[in-house]
Amino acid sequence: MRERLDPRIFAWVAEALAERGVSSTRLAGYYNYNQVVWHRGARYLVRAPIPGAEPMDARPLPETIVLDFLARWEYPAPRLACEAADGSYRVFEFVPGRCLDALYPREQPLTDELVLGLADLLRRLHGLPATELARPAWMAAPEGRGDLVLAGLLAEVEETHRRFLPSHGRLFAALGVPERPGADLASLAGRIGRRAFVVGHGDAHRKNIVIDAAQRMVLVDWEMARVTDPVFDLAVHFHKMGYRPDQERRFWRRYQEGADRSTGGWTDQIGCYLRALWVKSAVVDSVRYAEEARPVSGDAAGVFGFAERLADKLALARVVWRPPAREAACTPAEIAAVLIRFGEGALI
Repeated sequence: MRERLDPRIFAWVAEALAERGVSSTRLAGYYNYNQVVWHRGARYLVRAPIPGAEPMDARPLPETIVLDFLARWEYPAPRLACEAADGSYRVFEFVPGRCLDALYPREQPLTDELVLGLADLLRRLHGLPATELARPAWMAAPEGRGDLVLAGLLAEVEETHRRFLPSHGRLFAALGVPERPGADLASLAGRIGRRAFVVGHGDAHRKNIVIDAAQRMVLVDWEMARVTDPVFDLAVHFHKMGYRPDQERRFWRRYQEGADRSTGGWTDQIGCYLRALWVKSAVVDSVRYAEEARPVSGDAAGVFGFAERLADKLALARVVWRPPAREAACTPAEIAAVLIRFGEGALI
């Protein structure tokens, strides 16, 4: 493993991020600010938590632990360069290359070669020995209880909805989000089988996959990683990648070909997880998009972009929910009108 850098070298970057006095090269995720900087001719990514970021996901593994584990197995992922003594920021070696989303936006299908490569990438990750991962004391050893993973996902949905109900309740109502968005899915937990848990990325989508100079796929941004059911990790990947149905089938056949375990029944169980993910996305992104659209509520075109994406997410969730009330916003234009009203304070 490469020698670690002195984290004090990058303290000024973390301070700038904390003050939000950052340049246009800053990249903001949901939980962290990210800043690309140069040091002695090399690029690094400095990551610091966004103060007051609302948690909308289960508690993940510390990213530093995951990346050290992946480095030992030479898995294609960024390498940790250093971490502040108090854990207030982390520095990673920057992965040069093109983001898959820039090469193939979601509306553009991937090449078959890339689909097969992604199947190999996730199968290799799921084949690493999760029992050798140095997990923190609060994380229980993997027990193979996928039913508890699904139950936990539904609990996240209910908790997120409950927490935002006072501030976003009228928004939820206008979008047709039911009072208990995950209630109709509780029975699905009994359909999830038991199997050995794996290290899962938890957020493997086009913006987190980089094609480097050697045309190698590198999986970046491990802030959502956890020890989990491999079927859940695959469901998250399918949910976020936007594969065409034929390419999803091609991915699945490739993944199965080299799997070191039986994958019988996994297709149905991926479907169970997907239904829960559709509902979670509708609830979480109703809040996220409403907040992100608020600063541009006076720009109809800017709001419409958020509305189009939210319309797709709500449409999937409505496969699970009962038909929405007649007055609920369904089309992008109707949803844009709701977001504009929210931004103007009319739904608060």
